[in-house]
Formats: sequence, C-alpha cells, structure tokens
Amino acid sequence: MADIEKRISQFAEKMKSEGRVLSVMDGAWVSVSPTTGMAALDIVEMSKLNAKGDLAAYVLANIEK
Repeated sequence: MADIEKRISQFAEKMKSEGRVLSVMDGAWVSVSPTTGMAALDIVEMSKLNAKGDLAAYVLANIEK
C-alpha cells in the first residue's frame, strides 16, 4: 500500500472511531460531520490528503457505497 493510501486509510479509520462521518460533495469536496471538538490538525490533514482528490476517491469507493 502506498504511503498516501495508508495515510488516507488511517485518517478514515480515526474519523470513524471518533464517530465522525466523511462524505463527498460535488464530486471532490470532502466534508466531515460532526465537526464539534475536531482538532485543527485533523482539518489540515484532511485538506492535505485531498489535495489531488485522493481522499474523495477513497470516500466514494469505500464509504459512500
């Protein structure tokens, strides 16, 4: 598994374990809810992971089935 894929998978699992739901809006924008109590570092990491649309593709393929 490539580094980016591993980071995305770990991020998605972390969000799930915290009771957060990832979803994709307009094909490329990843949103998370609820955001209450979410660390700023997690928001930055989410942005980095989706810089090329990789996080959105993961969410569409693995979460929004």
